[in-house]
Amino acid sequence: MIEVLWHGRGGQGAFTAARLLGAAASMDEGAYALAFPSFGPERRGAPMRAFTKMSDAPIGDRSAVHRAAFVIYLDETLVEDGWEDELAPGGLMLLNTRTPVDDPRVVCIDADGISAAVLGRPIPNTVFLGAI
Repeated sequence: MIEVLWHGRGGQGAFTAARLLGAAASMDEGAYALAFPSFGPERRGAPMRAFTKMSDAPIGDRSAVHRAAFVIYLDETLVEDGWEDELAPGGLMLLNTRTPVDDPRVVCIDADGISAAVLGRPIPNTVFLGAI
């Protein structure tokens, strides 16, 4: 099973991206996916997480992802100490930032800048869907 953990703020499209990734991953026969959000008080800008699980077998585990192959931050201000504990062995963090990070597990992408240039406004989830 491949698990993806999305970190974002309400309105950035983390849950939409989680669902779209799951839908794309489950299009083939024998492919399964599950996507769901986790958030506190619902309001625009509040921190939230979303999860995508993809497998070639039915997915019965509907619990939150704790160690993912990909941990995606749509907002760099959400990164906290201990972020690496969310990575599965060999996993990667994809980070929306213009600032380089000297860690081979971190892939820095200026998703706000790319999406603003292509789509006319910052919509970082679309860039990370392409990256995945």
